[in-house]
Amino acid sequence: MPTATIRLYVDLRETDAGLKYLYDNGISLKVSGIIRPNEDAVSTMLNGSIGYTSALTEYVIEQSQTSAAVNAQLEEPSTDIFTGLPFQESTADLTDAQKESDFREYISSLDENGKAEAYVQIMSLPTQEQVDEADRHGQIKK
Repeated sequence: MPTATIRLYVDLRETDAGLKYLYDNGISLKVSGIIRPNEDAVSTMLNGSIGYTSALTEYVIEQSQTSAAVNAQLEEPSTDIFTGLPFQESTADLTDAQKESDFREYISSLDENGKAEAYVQIMSLPTQEQVDEADRHGQIKK
């Protein structure tokens, strides 16, 4: 019986030549602002978020449809195309209730600092609606 050939992909960030290729062939984006908490703030909700419009998301989705890596992964859904190893676990078959239960179990296993960090991370991510609303009000420059 013939064995399947698994094509592996290399992380180009690991070499100078790879980084140059990524830089030369990447998407040019314009940073329109930097948001950071006031130095005097006792507590903040910001933790390194990047906001972008839905147009960038749509562009990335369109471009991924012709990506060799994406297509190879779709052909071998149970194998990680970057490592050649099988995926250890899949949540695709879990119900929303099971995912919620697993999440709650994970959070309860964290110490107080870990819970605080998880909370800040979750609350720091703007929803797509928040990004779209900011875009509609001209708060995001294109």
